[in-house]
Amino acid sequence: MAQLPKNLTPKHLLTLLKTEKNLRSAVTLFDTASTHPNYTHSAAVFHHILRRLSLSADPKFIPNLTRIVELIRLQQCPCSEDTVLAVLKIYSRNLMVERAMEIFQKMKEVFGCDPGVRSYNCLMNAFVVSNQLNKAEVFFRHFRTMGVSPNLETYKFLIKIACKKMDFDKARALVDDIWATGLVPDVYSYGTLINGLAKSGDLDGAVKVFDEMIERGLRPDVTCYIFLIDGFFKKGDSKAANGIWDRLSKDSWVYPSVVTYNISISGFCKCGRFSEGLQLWDRMSKNERTMDLFTYSSLIHGLCQAGDIDGAERVYKEMAERKVSPDAVVYNAMLNGFFRARRVRNCFELWEVMGREGSQTVASFNIMMRGLFDIGEVDQVIAIWEVMKESGFVADSTTYGILVRGFCKNGYIDKSLHVLQTAEEKGGLLDAFAYSAMINGLCKEAKLDEAVLC
Repeated sequence: MAQLPKNLTPKHLLTLLKTEKNLRSAVTLFDTASTHPNYTHSAAVFHHILRRLSLSADPKFIPNLTRIVELIRLQQCPCSEDTVLAVLKIYSRNLMVERAMEIFQKMKEVFGCDPGVRSYNCLMNAFVVSNQLNKAEVFFRHFRTMGVSPNLETYKFLIKIACKKMDFDKARALVDDIWATGLVPDVYSYGTLINGLAKSGDLDGAVKVFDEMIERGLRPDVTCYIFLIDGFFKKGDSKAANGIWDRLSKDSWVYPSVVTYNISISGFCKCGRFSEGLQLWDRMSKNERTMDLFTYSSLIHGLCQAGDIDGAERVYKEMAERKVSPDAVVYNAMLNGFFRARRVRNCFELWEVMGREGSQTVASFNIMMRGLFDIGEVDQVIAIWEVMKESGFVADSTTYGILVRGFCKNGYIDKSLHVLQTAEEKGGLLDAFAYSAMINGLCKEAKLDEAVLC
């Protein structure tokens, strides 16, 4: 930390603070200067340190914030509204709405300035962030009382509130109000409404708002397209999603992002249209778009589900070539795919890799044991089950269900009973299929008394 000169000035301290990149050190430097003989902070210094604090998400700095605000009050240093906004943003982000309201109400007394529309907006956002939507709307009525004219940001908060409350008629009316007051809505204003409608399942309404935006001379950004594409895929309407994609491709002002490709590839795979997913993947490669883990994961999972393990393996190998590290989801999808294709050797090779990479999960063990049961390798299942327990993994209800059904299916009724007892002792929940398998197995063994007890 920099040393303070004997004759310290606010200008000198401001220079030192700007050169100090570590926030904790900057706050310590500020605190040290606060007790420096014959020195008083300026408004610029207060603004700088509070702005720095407002950019940090660490709640540990809240006590520093409280202390600085109190110092401003004691020093009676007139500050700008920007300084107050930094304080309000910190309290808002940490869901300390009451403290934010207190600062707002005492702006004149503490900071020597009156709240403007930005301060009103900031406090209204604090209510929104803390999900106090009704209070936010009540506070908006205070705008009129105090003679404060709402700006575009105000309306955007109100649209956000209306969408959160699923009141889309009101949200549409607010967009109309923006135009009526002489303001011009931005893409975010329309995007919030489009997103809300799409998430609620009203895709026709979302497209209507999207088209209206274009008719009024506003150009949608790629995020607006993503809201619609994602909405249609979640509704299972891949044809409509593809139609929005075509509109995006023809829009000379906007280009598909990695997120657009990811959502579309995942959507096509979930809808069972794997060829379209692969086509998009190829297009993504030709356009030199950087594929991330989600891109590969979506395609691999989809191809494995479709039984195209060769296609999934091709994508998996390219993933390795491009230095994208697989996660447990990718490994599990490949492991499941190899078992479905009866490529047991590949399963064990992949299992060893997963062990070395520390990517084995409870779900991985479940896939491995279920796959081995399906091919009758009961001894291997027992070995994997022992490794799972020794490695500290806690079996879930799926694990116990797989073991009970698998042992029964392969004629090991006593082992199945032992697993059932272990599950019950440890509070594990079994599904009806596990109990059904147990009862059928006991009946086949003519152990009717045990079957009745199940």
